[in-house]
Amino acid sequence: MRTLLVGLLAFSLAALGHVASARADALEPPPTDCPEGSAGQTTRRGGYCAWTPCTGACPSDTDGPALVCSGSEVALCVQTIEYPAAEVQQGPALRTLPAETRQVVLGPCGAGGACGSGQRCERARVCVPPGSSAARGGLCAARAAARRGAPGWALAALVGLVALARARRR
Repeated sequence: MRTLLVGLLAFSLAALGHVASARADALEPPPTDCPEGSAGQTTRRGGYCAWTPCTGACPSDTDGPALVCSGSEVALCVQTIEYPAAEVQQGPALRTLPAETRQVVLGPCGAGGACGSGQRCERARVCVPPGSSAARGGLCAARAAARRGAPGWALAALVGLVALARARRR
């Protein structure tokens, strides 16, 4: 019984290492449910909804037509997040992540420009899809970004713990 348990644990750890090294250079996809006035971006630190104020021409939307500048200002809650440069272990190698500053859009501003702690209400003309209410001059009804699923290593660890609990019960 003990041999089975040790073997199962070793297999789980090996699978966990394989999943981690296979994903070491893979970036998670950018979020697809960003509020109007923001666009999904991703870096080695993960995905987020980036602030997209109009500064000349708007970029093309990867899944549709070119974006346009909103007809009026849109009010969005934005938080500045700063990451210092850091060395992280990814697979067998150390990787240096550069310093990064993000302007993260969390959703529309509330009544009177209310936003959560550490956020500010930004008003600006932003890049939006051509048929949106903001493109026609109205304020957009944006929804907050949904949580994304757990990474693969968490699933592997959970499977290993369940197997360990079942083996222990027997």
